[in-house]
Amino acid sequence: MGASESELKKRTIIGLYDTRPQWLWVAHASLVHAEFGSKDVEPTPIADNPILSRLLALNQQRAG
Repeated sequence: MGASESELKKRTIIGLYDTRPQWLWVAHASLVHAEFGSKDVEPTPIADNPILSRLLALNQQRAG
């Protein structure tokens, strides 16, 4: 019934974000909107933030 030990070792946060399951992105988006909504602030797209854009580019470069 349960997953094997080798399967369980593969279940990591990084693994989840690498596989990008739809339910995770929906949950993440809901959390972001709830957080910004509680502060009465609109979320800014990464492309509109030069620091975050640069960090994203560096992260993607390191990931290969």
